Amino acid sequence: MEKLIDYIHENGLCSLEELQKSKLDLNAPDKRGYTPLMLYCEEGRTKEALFLMNQEGALINAQDKFGYTALMKAVASEKVELVEALLALHADVKPRNVYGFTALSSAIIHQNRDMVVLLLDSGANMREALDNRAHLASEAAKIGVTMKNTGQVMIMFPDDSRLVASKKNYLSQKNEHTRE
Repeated sequence: MEKLIDYIHENGLCSLEELQKSKLDLNAPDKRGYTPLMLYCEEGRTKEALFLMNQEGALINAQDKFGYTALMKAVASEKVELVEALLALHADVKPRNVYGFTALSSAIIHQNRDMVVLLLDSGANMREALDNRAHLASEAAKIGVTMKNTGQVMIMFPDDSRLVASKKNYLSQKNEHTRE
């Protein structure tokens, strides 16, 4: 049976309709270990990725030769719906790529606070994500996520007074623009 990944390399990404009608092996990886699911997650193609991850034998936790997983690709594409679906299907949050980065490391690099919280709630380990990388710790701090020496993760939420001031400023600007 021909592999979908080989078809994609030759012809490009398939639509959801094409995937549903396909007689190709939807889960088989290429020689690099790259799966169709990884590719659709990387491209942020939510409908197609959801279809693939729900197929029998879907390679949810497969790693390519560089250690990347579908979850890492979905985090990098910043598609929360894909990340939630992968986590619901028990995607492993612990794998590292060859550079030592985890899915949580990627969420921190992309400054995606919602993704960070989602991954932490799913068992991702902040200490492993930071792994003595000071620049990652400072990136996490920028979005209000820090770790105490004890390993306890602290998530800081915006100060209410700043929110109130921002809302007043927004309303003031809105009124100025609507008076004309």
